[in-house]
Amino acid sequence: MKRTLLLFTSILCSVLGFSQGINFEKGTWKEVLEKAKLTNKPIFVDVYTTWCGPCKAMSKDVFPQEIVGNYLNDKFISYQIDAEKGDGIEVARLYTVTAYPTYLFLNPKGEFFYKFMGFMQAETFIEKTKEAFSEYNDPKTIADWDKEFLEKKKIRSFFWST
Repeated sequence: MKRTLLLFTSILCSVLGFSQGINFEKGTWKEVLEKAKLTNKPIFVDVYTTWCGPCKAMSKDVFPQEIVGNYLNDKFISYQIDAEKGDGIEVARLYTVTAYPTYLFLNPKGEFFYKFMGFMQAETFIEKTKEAFSEYNDPKTIADWDKEFLEKKKIRSFFWST
């Protein structure tokens, strides 16, 4: 009986102590990209640095929240990467990360479609993430908008109505 009670108590403690927040992938950036392609899910990337106060606050106070995990875990492959170490240096350069924390949203091919930055409360973070998911489902990507802008900026009427 004591054994059963001890086993039940330890299982209960481990379940209650288990974080219900964002399930961040472990492994390399390449492995994350491969998983995204296999699952056909977009990628959420938290780009941080070890010295960044707002980064630490997001990791401690926002990302572990159940409400945040419930939204992101269903829709995204999530990954955290240090912008000053390993693959993080290249990721930060490739996606033009200049402030921390920066949240990147990429399609399964690794193409950027949304970005926002800074510390925010869980509810605001979820709303911004919903905006990102909405952009992911938009058939016209940022790359399409950029291409259209570059083509049309040569046309005077694009900027000035006459």
